[in-house]
Amino acid sequence: MALKLPRSLVRHSILLVVALALVALALIGLAGMSASVMVAESMQGSANAINVAGSLRRLTYRVTALVVTDALSDGVPGERVREAIADFERDLAHPALQRFLQRDPGGLFAATYRGVEAAWRSSLRPRLEETAREGGAPLARANVERLLVEIDPFVNQLDTLVTVLEQDTEARIAGLRPIRAVAIAAVLVVIAVALLLLHRSVHRPLMELLRAAREIARGDLSARVAHVGHDELGRVGATFNLMASEMSRQYQTLEQRVAEKTAELQRTNRSLELLYHAIARLYQTPTAPEAYEATLRDIDQIAGLAGSFVCIEPRHDGPAAVIASTLGACPDRLAAGDAACDACRNARTPSFDWSARETELLRLPLRDREHHYGMLRLSLPAGARLEDWQFQLL
Repeated sequence: MALKLPRSLVRHSILLVVALALVALALIGLAGMSASVMVAESMQGSANAINVAGSLRRLTYRVTALVVTDALSDGVPGERVREAIADFERDLAHPALQRFLQRDPGGLFAATYRGVEAAWRSSLRPRLEETAREGGAPLARANVERLLVEIDPFVNQLDTLVTVLEQDTEARIAGLRPIRAVAIAAVLVVIAVALLLLHRSVHRPLMELLRAAREIARGDLSARVAHVGHDELGRVGATFNLMASEMSRQYQTLEQRVAEKTAELQRTNRSLELLYHAIARLYQTPTAPEAYEATLRDIDQIAGLAGSFVCIEPRHDGPAAVIASTLGACPDRLAAGDAACDACRNARTPSFDWSARETELLRLPLRDREHHYGMLRLSLPAGARLEDWQFQLL
């Protein structure tokens, strides 16, 4: 099943279609980059926050190690423990963690952070401060054991805090995946549609133009292209069809002119052949009726006549004499006798006799400016007329 595209889309300029495809690709790329920038900005400080949260675990172990070291060496905890507590307080209020806290005050990180803060301020820090205030007395083993028992749950809370930060960062990174997938799918769709449009608007019309050009090159001037739309190649196709039509018309006109010239040459050759044979016959036997009758038969055949005859005036008074005929006797003399010859003597131009029904008789006087020598009478089929070249031949 062929894919049908809107005509309003495919009938526009090819350059416009390509430009729209490029604009669509640029917009998709811009949208993808904008989404990436937004995610990157939202992740700003995430690595620092993870590092700070990890340092809280390190500081917790450091304070514990200082206390345990002093207890094992029968020492008295003091300044080093207080410095470690201050370092923990500073990292717990670090700006990177505060930004995360302000970003989502009611989220999982905020709840975990508040739990860590509450455990530190309500339980672990008071015990560490109490240990640091005992002054010159060595630490009791019971106090150290209670401290170690409280450290493990607190460190677990810190681990949870770090995990929440890592999961939040990974979730934001994962949020780019559907955006990237949508952008890639949109790019593929735009490319596929653009290729389909280019195939229909460029490749197929070009192949059709090439086919039509080859057919015309082989002599088939009836070849035409079907793509005559409003785009560039459509206008080229319309111009190509116009050119092919004009070439076909010119070729037909040329063929007609060649045929006319060929027929004219054939008539000229036949006329020359007739004149040659007539001159040869009359030169050899100028008074033989057979020579004149053969000449009249040749004239009848070439001019398409039904018959003809020639009357020659006598040197002295009297009726004209028919010296050759393919019609038989003169029909006028059969009807009116010798008086009919007077009408022929008075004829100075070719004239028709319309009295015949089936044929038309044409009189051609044989004369010059001074003398009338006779009459050539031709019988034409009903409705026929002599052409110019036939008149010239006669």
